[in-house]
Amino acid sequence: MQMKLFVLRGMLTIFFLFSLGLSGTESDESQAMFIQADSLRVTADSLNALGDSLFKAGEVLEGIKAYNLELEVRKQLVSDSLPPLKYESIGDYVAALENRLKVMDVFTKVGAAYSSIVGDYKLAIQSYKESLKEGFIWLSPESPYFSEAYYNLGLMYRKEGENDSALAYLRMSIDNIERSFSEILTQGRSITQALNPEEILSLAGKPLGYTEEGFSLAMRQMKEPMSAYEQIISLLVEMKNPEEAFEYLERAKMKFFKESWDSEDSLSLGHGDLMEKTEQSKELEKEVKDLEQKLADEKTKPDSLRDTSNMENLSTSLANTKAEYFKVTSEIQADPDYAFAVKVDPVQLGTIKQDLPPGQVLLMGYASQEELYLFMVCCDGYEVRSVPVIRDSLDSLISKARYLCGAEHVAELYKKDRLLGWNWAQDTTAFYAEEVGVLKSTLAELYRYLIEPVEQNLVSAQVVTIIPSGNLYYVPWGALLDCDDGGEPLFLSERCNWHVMTSAELLRCIQRRDEKKASVERKVVLVGNPEGANLPYAETEVSAISSAYPNSTILTGTSATEPKVVDMTPESQALHLATHCVLNPRDPWDSYIQLASTEETDGHWTVAEISGQSWQRMQLVTLSACETALGGERPGLEFESMAKAFSLAMEGPPSIVATLWPVADESTKEFMVTFYKELKDNPKSEALRRAQQKLIHSGWYSHPFFWAPFILIGEWR
Repeated sequence: MQMKLFVLRGMLTIFFLFSLGLSGTESDESQAMFIQADSLRVTADSLNALGDSLFKAGEVLEGIKAYNLELEVRKQLVSDSLPPLKYESIGDYVAALENRLKVMDVFTKVGAAYSSIVGDYKLAIQSYKESLKEGFIWLSPESPYFSEAYYNLGLMYRKEGENDSALAYLRMSIDNIERSFSEILTQGRSITQALNPEEILSLAGKPLGYTEEGFSLAMRQMKEPMSAYEQIISLLVEMKNPEEAFEYLERAKMKFFKESWDSEDSLSLGHGDLMEKTEQSKELEKEVKDLEQKLADEKTKPDSLRDTSNMENLSTSLANTKAEYFKVTSEIQADPDYAFAVKVDPVQLGTIKQDLPPGQVLLMGYASQEELYLFMVCCDGYEVRSVPVIRDSLDSLISKARYLCGAEHVAELYKKDRLLGWNWAQDTTAFYAEEVGVLKSTLAELYRYLIEPVEQNLVSAQVVTIIPSGNLYYVPWGALLDCDDGGEPLFLSERCNWHVMTSAELLRCIQRRDEKKASVERKVVLVGNPEGANLPYAETEVSAISSAYPNSTILTGTSATEPKVVDMTPESQALHLATHCVLNPRDPWDSYIQLASTEETDGHWTVAEISGQSWQRMQLVTLSACETALGGERPGLEFESMAKAFSLAMEGPPSIVATLWPVADESTKEFMVTFYKELKDNPKSEALRRAQQKLIHSGWYSHPFFWAPFILIGEWR
């Protein structure tokens, strides 16, 4: 490998001596410069590949030497002090930009080597700063290209113990990502608009913005790992700044959610004016792209064929269309629903504290790689607790609880005739040791991590608002129990009134809307066992509920179609869906509620379709039986997407009853009948808690499988 580096360095020296002697006509000189520049680029690319190979082979120091040689080559293409071989000098501005970015990339690779392998953080900082310095020549400091460099510098300064510098760079990294992503989603901007268009792309004859290539490049730059948020949250907690730590926790959740909105998707947001403006913006965006392409085509024609008048007309039309486009998108951004979904603008801790009513406590959990953070907020103040449990251990514990309570494991208990009439009492049997004791200890351990550090504030609260993140969405919160292994279990649903919010942003949504009545009024749409669902007890369930709400409408079997449900819901106060709800973690907007199919509809009422409804009177949607495929790369996003869809449809904060795992048909009927009976005189969260308590103490359905999966998402009153 050392010999390869020596040979390449010698060849490079000969090449430059030869290039200095070139002469001829202006045309020949121009051609020669093209040849020299491309030869340098090929040499640099070869050195980059060699450096990569050396790194993979474990020869790190030799790899760094290869990268440094590459930098010597690439600097020939960017320096003013050498012969004019720069791509700028020969008019290839796109190649010039690519070369600059590759120089940045090499400095980043060298910095990473110094950091992770050599362990010299000062040299790593120096290399990362060189990367930024190179990029600042052509790119705006706000360009998405710099988010990684800012993050790396923040990480290095933290390792050096310089927390103030670390915090500054981590802030810059996250601000950079969020700003760029919001611009792309709300205005259709490409990464080219982060450049200096007068000096670069206009000279290259390329259209500004809205290009497919620019969008794809920008999207790749937006995929900064969540570790930036983890680092800054951990650092702020360490620096005893819980207010800002809480803000970044919310920002992390909001960024995580908004990435599910694909700006190339055909999803129509909201209804009324918002929907019309969204459709108008899409049409204007198409016009902008079309005009830009026509203008670009005209510019690339030979001088003899170029129509100057047409170019002027196209330029004028493009400017006017862009102005109208940005006007419409600005109006869309002003809409609170759209801002909630796309813009990172989290509620701050101080604002939450001021707006929370007495008796309501907010509990937000965030599991980082190294520890769990619990933020507790009430009108009297706030605090943050760090719990010493790593994310992998907590995720494993959550998965274990879900398995022990879930349908697959419970089916085996049922076959052994040990499920119904579940007994928590300690004894010396093998069944207790293998099943009961294991379940109790698992739920108790989750309680110790998630509730015990702040339990005194929670159990005395009127209502606890739980805002999970990541895999904490899948915690069966109501089943977390406080007891010694041999004691009688006391579940969280017996100790306090609780509900789930997908984000603190929903609190803002609640606070800006008129408070709705706590109880469900008379008009309820009850959907039970649509054709194909195979849930016979669901029909009995909706029939029993209807007896308490005489003006309700029942749709079952072949009558429970999407057109009929859509037609009945606008004037209703509650929608009860005793059918399957399939939550898709890979494509949350394709999650759907199963209804009866028709010649025009497939029976899959998707989240995307729900978001376009308009239910001004709706207060509650109950998903009585879920088939869930939860988890994946973006855990919890399917719940956030479902909540957002209903928020858009309901013109306000949603109230959704959903389940964490598939539930039994008959026990669900018992649960729901109790829930709706209690709902006539109690807030939604209290009605759900009482329904859970009834099954806990029923004897027959006391296993958490039957009652623990039910959660209330959104408005609790």
